[in-house]
Amino acid sequence: MWSLFVVLQLLDAAERNMNLIGKQWSFSVLELEQEVNDASRQFIPRELTLALMLLDAAERNMNLIGKQWSFSVLELEQEVNDALFVVGAALLGPVVTDWGCCNNELCQFLRTLQCQYQPNPYHNQLHAAMVGHAAVSLANMLGIWQIMEPLEQAALAVAALAHDVGHPGRTNQFFVACFDPLAIIYNDISPLENFHSCLCFRILERRNCNIFFLLSVGGFRFVRSKIIECILSTDMKQHFEDISKFRMRRQSEEFSFRNSAEDRWATLRMCVKLGDLCHTALPWSDHFVMSCAITEEFYQQGDEELRRGMSVSPLCSRAAQMDIAKSQESFLSFVARPLVAELVELDGHKQMAYVSCVLSTLDDNMERWKALAADGTSVSLPATNKQTQQPLVEAGNYDRQWQYFMDGQTKFELEAKDRENNASLHWTDLIEALASNYRFPSGSSSRSFWRC
Repeated sequence: MWSLFVVLQLLDAAERNMNLIGKQWSFSVLELEQEVNDASRQFIPRELTLALMLLDAAERNMNLIGKQWSFSVLELEQEVNDALFVVGAALLGPVVTDWGCCNNELCQFLRTLQCQYQPNPYHNQLHAAMVGHAAVSLANMLGIWQIMEPLEQAALAVAALAHDVGHPGRTNQFFVACFDPLAIIYNDISPLENFHSCLCFRILERRNCNIFFLLSVGGFRFVRSKIIECILSTDMKQHFEDISKFRMRRQSEEFSFRNSAEDRWATLRMCVKLGDLCHTALPWSDHFVMSCAITEEFYQQGDEELRRGMSVSPLCSRAAQMDIAKSQESFLSFVARPLVAELVELDGHKQMAYVSCVLSTLDDNMERWKALAADGTSVSLPATNKQTQQPLVEAGNYDRQWQYFMDGQTKFELEAKDRENNASLHWTDLIEALASNYRFPSGSSSRSFWRC
């Protein structure tokens, strides 16, 4: 309703100046502009004010986000508390205008996407923002971003930002072992990644969130296929197989991400995969914080597994806390480093210093963990989740956290009217929709994604 107040203010200003406008040459239109701007600004709601502040932060960091690997998204989050929104606006803002998408749809999409990230210690909106920044930074450093069409750029950015949306803070193996409905629906095959992709497009189905609404059917099919491919590629179960396949193709004489769209997207999927592990190659201060966060999230899963009488998954036992340094060194060495090395090899003439810098930073972190492990140093985890400033879930409290997720509650309170007018994105609704051939629950509709 704020727009109605603004209109009334403007009509009142017009009436008050009726005898001056168009009649008195010396009438100051400049002063009028200042008057009506000041009068209408007071009716701008908090949500719009916040959006304007975040868009300003995105503009201020436009030359860093998605371009400078060492840019600290963690520091950005501490400044604005909405890192995903800011990073998304910086990456997508200059791109989506190519097909006529306006700021309203972009802001609604980013806001809704951020709201659907849960307050987990690690898999939260901060992690999503980091992955978005890192994936596009890698594409820039490799010289791929510059040759991509705007639609390709948008597909990559959306996939990176949405790759973990709705993540409940548990692993695929946990859901499979529990015979959870999520694992059953997806036949134990990448259940979380399939869910993230599904939820991403459920968000895009909302007309006011659909940044791709003005695309042709063919254009939307293209962007949808690339988003799905990139999100599904983040399943760590196929990590080493993906690296092996990429290495074989990269070593082929025909390989060219400049001339071959297939090679280009194979490389971009690797950028998203490394983006998902980007904290391993960040400066030590940021890397250490995120390492503690993922460790705590694993421990919370281990606590739940103990409560359920299940076998505790690898890396999830609090009893093994003395081994944090050793496990982190091993993860960087055997999981993250081979992936970084593959992208470094794309720079055959070693001219891309920034790409090699990513590897050297990872090696520095690996040496720090190695030294801590050799000294027998015990790594103490924070008592609270610094990303959400909420107490960590203790053993036996997982049911409450799970119910919190199933109820569709988010970090941000949506306006009641917005909740009423928009399709539900609750976990249970998605289960119902998936289990009944996508007959969407009451309150939502199966509107087309595109104009047709």
